[in-house]
Amino acid sequence: MSYEGREVFLCEDGHIMLVDASVIDTQGLRFRLRCPAVVHSTRKCGKEWKWQYSIDDTNALGQLPELTIVERENIHKCRCGNTHLIESTKYAPADLLNAEKNGWRERGSKNGK
Repeated sequence: MSYEGREVFLCEDGHIMLVDASVIDTQGLRFRLRCPAVVHSTRKCGKEWKWQYSIDDTNALGQLPELTIVERENIHKCRCGNTHLIESTKYAPADLLNAEKNGWRERGSKNGK
């Protein structure tokens, strides 16, 4: 019996990353990567992951967690007509006070590792 699923990560600034569980191992991706979201159009965020949520897709497509948009993405269209992402969208768990009851694990806590 195998597990199929996805992991949702939110960094300290609220950027989101969705990763297939098959590429994550216990000491691998979830402990090494920092947030790759775009900030100030030319650099990566680089912050630590603060929240993690598991979506079980083993028997059917699982549900994404409820999220609140804290700040929408900032897109700029230059004189040449090209579109540039200046800042990625920022999110937070929809019910932050009950985030852990709703399946979120805070990174660094006993449950989130």
